[in-house]
Amino acid sequence: MSDRNLPPIQKLALLARLEISDPEAQRLGEQLKGILEHFESIQAIDLTGVEANPYAIERINVPREDGPIETLQELPRGTVILERLAPDREEDHYRVPKMIQES
Repeated sequence: MSDRNLPPIQKLALLARLEISDPEAQRLGEQLKGILEHFESIQAIDLTGVEANPYAIERINVPREDGPIETLQELPRGTVILERLAPDREEDHYRVPKMIQES
């Protein structure tokens, strides 16, 4: 049977690279029909005056004031924290383990 002669559910299964039996195709066809009928009933609802909302609940953005912050070096114990994270220190530089593996 060519692709043009397949029932719609079998065409969908073929496009999705799924192998389904005839009873499965029958069951899936009935389920798809129910889903499409539900969409039709939703489209029949009058939504005049209803503003579109992409979220189910209201989202509020709470911005914080943007300004300078202390860096680790400005903190009294900042260098102690850095030395603990990168113990191999050479003057004002810290040596860290190599993270990229050579292939």
